[in-house]
Amino acid sequence: VVGASVNNDAGYVLGFSVAVLLLTRIAMGDLRRRTVVVAGIAVGLALLTKGFALVLPLTVVAAFVAAGRAAARSPVRQAPWWRAGLLCLVVAFLVGGWWWLRNLLVHGAIQPPGWSIEAYRRVLGTVPRPEGTPAPLSDFVAGTYARLSERFWGGLGINYGGGDTYPDLLIHVLVAGTVIGVGAAVVGARRGRLAVLAAVLVPLGATLGIVCLGIWNGYTYSLDFPGAQGRYLFGSVTGLAAAGALGLSVLAGPARRVLPVLAALLALVLQAAGIVSVVRHAWLPLYDGRPRPERYRDAFDGILRWSPWPPEVTGTVFALTALAGAVVLVLAARWAFVRDEVAPVPVPAAEPVPDRV
Repeated sequence: VVGASVNNDAGYVLGFSVAVLLLTRIAMGDLRRRTVVVAGIAVGLALLTKGFALVLPLTVVAAFVAAGRAAARSPVRQAPWWRAGLLCLVVAFLVGGWWWLRNLLVHGAIQPPGWSIEAYRRVLGTVPRPEGTPAPLSDFVAGTYARLSERFWGGLGINYGGGDTYPDLLIHVLVAGTVIGVGAAVVGARRGRLAVLAAVLVPLGATLGIVCLGIWNGYTYSLDFPGAQGRYLFGSVTGLAAAGALGLSVLAGPARRVLPVLAALLALVLQAAGIVSVVRHAWLPLYDGRPRPERYRDAFDGILRWSPWPPEVTGTVFALTALAGAVVLVLAARWAFVRDEVAPVPVPAAEPVPDRV
């Protein structure tokens, strides 16, 4: 659904991800004016896309507090962290934060509802749970985890013809691997530990808290799980992936060189499986009870005919995408298994000259 329609998710994910990456640099002690201003611009652009970006100002505060801790241990004199943080927040407000202040002044709420509660429930067809019917917390936790994890990792937007996710076991493994990786990054990483906490876990935890609160309100009303959308957490994907990779590399030790190869293989396999699933559900002829190779050719002929581009352009896009995946896999394998014949001569890094904020 997200990739097949024009909506605000693309801008939200891009702006949020860039902001988290820059705030991670800041949390590790980079208080240069350029970094601070660009981070403020990224936060402001994210604030123009979706309400979940409202957790970013809190992330800015956490990142600059972490930067203050890092700057206190650095021999290089830099601008005061609080002054740099204030500049970042001012830039973010000028770019996109003003919209939310406008909402508060005009509508009396930071994010006024587009529909009334009654209209929302009528459109969704929800009905209140019978009086006296319990709403167990354990059912809420289990149902929320199942829906968010499935839709975060494998929801393909298919609402008919069977399931639209990867196998449950695979999803549980992906969730567990991410949790273990992020936990290892917090516990095992030395220099970047506070940065992971400030710039990765703060936005993820705050966004997850907002989503779960909305689900809880719907659950206690109707025992349903409205708003359990994995895409709401996609803004944290980049930071979450970086933190997970850092933690897994700490755990893997010398074997860390093969992690990029495994990550590239997993990504390509999941993408291929997702494409096959979409083709089977949406493009194979309905009269064919059992998919056969020739039916897949019919399906791709249909995709080419319905494409807004000429068939040659559509086919080229498919081919270039597959080629890009293969190149990424080859580069990861080369980095992991091909040793440099001559070791590079280490060059001492020059001390950075900070500019004033």
